[in-house]
Amino acid sequence: MPTLIAVSAVLIASIDMIRTAEADTLPRSNFPDTTLMLAGPGLSNDTHRIDFENLPKLKSVHVVVSDVRAAGSSPEKPDKSAGGVNQHNYLVHHAGRFWLMWSDGPGVEDRVGQRVKYATSFDGIDWSAPKDLTPYPPGSGPDSPHYGTRTNLGKRYIARGFWPRNGELLALVSLDEAAGFFGPGLELRAFRFDENTGTWLDAGIVMDDAINNFPPRKLRTGDWLMSRRKHDYKTVGVDFLVGGSKSIDDWRSYPVFGSASELKAEEPEWWALPDGDLCAVFRDNAKSGYLYRSISSDDGRTWSKPVRTNFPDATSKVCGLRLNDGRYVLISNSNPKKRDPLTIALSDDGGVFSKLFYLVGGRRVDYPHVIEHEGSLFIAFSGGKQSVEVLKIRIADLTGPETKCDPKSHEDVISEPNMLRDSRVPAATYVRLREVEGRSRGESHSPKRHPHDGRRPRLGRNRLQRPSARENAHTRRNGRERIEIRTVLRRAPELLAHKGQLPDRPPSQPHGHIRTRMVDPARGNHDRSHSERSRLSLRPLRQMACRTGQGRFSDKPRSDGIS
Repeated sequence: MPTLIAVSAVLIASIDMIRTAEADTLPRSNFPDTTLMLAGPGLSNDTHRIDFENLPKLKSVHVVVSDVRAAGSSPEKPDKSAGGVNQHNYLVHHAGRFWLMWSDGPGVEDRVGQRVKYATSFDGIDWSAPKDLTPYPPGSGPDSPHYGTRTNLGKRYIARGFWPRNGELLALVSLDEAAGFFGPGLELRAFRFDENTGTWLDAGIVMDDAINNFPPRKLRTGDWLMSRRKHDYKTVGVDFLVGGSKSIDDWRSYPVFGSASELKAEEPEWWALPDGDLCAVFRDNAKSGYLYRSISSDDGRTWSKPVRTNFPDATSKVCGLRLNDGRYVLISNSNPKKRDPLTIALSDDGGVFSKLFYLVGGRRVDYPHVIEHEGSLFIAFSGGKQSVEVLKIRIADLTGPETKCDPKSHEDVISEPNMLRDSRVPAATYVRLREVEGRSRGESHSPKRHPHDGRRPRLGRNRLQRPSARENAHTRRNGRERIEIRTVLRRAPELLAHKGQLPDRPPSQPHGHIRTRMVDPARGNHDRSHSERSRLSLRPLRQMACRTGQGRFSDKPRSDGIS
């Protein structure tokens, strides 16, 4: 018996070693080599054919923080021969305030004399007047004969983002010669905010021969990670920097390719995946019109060969973020033809994005940066490279449509023929709430949870289909809350509570059909004009209602008439 036990232990150990070896040689993520990055209801399989102008639009609060357009210049067609430059926008929330930085210069972007400015806000909407974060570059101020030109005889600062580190706020900027992209004297520097004087002080060099795309983010190891482009990156390719924990200038550089011959990668962005791997995306300066993607399973030290995805891109800067609830957003110019509009994509796993929303457009908008704060996203972007602007959107609104909406309707439907339907209620296999007459109050039900724990309550002779396709919305009108129920039936999908109307049942409608119904909790369910077979009771309604900010649905009206 002891011998048998010993042999079994050896076999088990051997199997574990084999599995470990196999795991070490295989990527852990499910999409290192796949091209799929954008797919969802209402999105064309050919992502270049998406109707970007008619994507679902999100509600937002919009503010212009700085504007250096020439007097009389149109936002749609800014006058590049006059005015200045405002771009490279970065946000952070630190010490109870929002901070926003950007590049500010003469004429066209990144010329001699460009510096970095900043503004602050307590709410992300009402901003202070712009102030200088950096001085003019050495020997490159307005009194220089090279000011506002492109030459290696003058220098420029470029905004590179905020880095909250060990309780203090650092602002990263690059400094180099302004002849091209980039000068041989390229360096990444940090400025430290002095609370006593309210000014920014030069904290020294972070990395020689480096310009990052976004400020460092912390890894699970405690190190920081950010991208790196050297002054000759167009030849040698892009790198990633790991370090920054011991000191601000302690970094190790790891190349993605070691060459730019296979991919003209530009402006890398990355985020951590649920399994701990890192996902990086690259804009393609060869103008393929798609993003490239690479995966790292060792915290940024080695990367898989970048693969062209199906995510469309206007050869423009993108910004990704993992939300506190575990989902992911990607802000970009997804229209491959131009940097208009700015869109936001939503993903559950960080690999495939299933929803695409319209943020702002009708003009050139680019250089986005997004942060999350107290249930909202704050998105900084540039308008025509001459204005710095901020959008605020509610994260709850991202639970809206997964499909393209009819601009004349608030309904969002994928139709399927051969379905029984009321002539005045559109049939649907999937229904997603966009907004109910402009006043959305509820949040869609998570597809990962089911309010019945797998049980399907009977309604008449039909059963509810196990949903990812059922949602409800709460609205307030005239001080009275009404509840609209949307559901999908197994054989005869119908919209419940379609715009508050209660259509008559056509003769062709089968017995047991559940008809559209508006339920007013202030009155209860006392409409006796319908047959018992067709009427919805409060009990199944209460089962179908999902939790919202107002609490669970109740059949007991409050004293003020609102449930």
